[in-house]
Amino acid sequence: MPVLAGGWHVILDATFLRRAQRDGARELAAALGLRFVILDFDADVATLRERIVRRAARGGDASEADPAVLEAQLRTAEPLDADEQPLVVRCVASTQGDDGSPQMEGSALLATLASR
Repeated sequence: MPVLAGGWHVILDATFLRRAQRDGARELAAALGLRFVILDFDADVATLRERIVRRAARGGDASEADPAVLEAQLRTAEPLDADEQPLVVRCVASTQGDDGSPQMEGSALLATLASR
């Protein structure tokens, strides 16, 4: 909250898979008079599993995600509801890095966020 009170832009770097979690963040933004968007990163399950395996093989990654975490997320995820859709910025990996990792062309995302 001090970051928001200081006037900084904030991206909550977490998986908000449940509606109640997203609503909490949305309500806080509304209470503070701040803009709120949902970044929806789209990837199929096979791709997600592949990324976890690749990240584990490289080692040293800060992510706590492993196959068990992914499976739990897949079981508990609640889809975005109709009233959330106008807040969504869809993010799709468009290229692949030298190490095979997904890369996103960021200019379109930044333009979308700037226009909201």
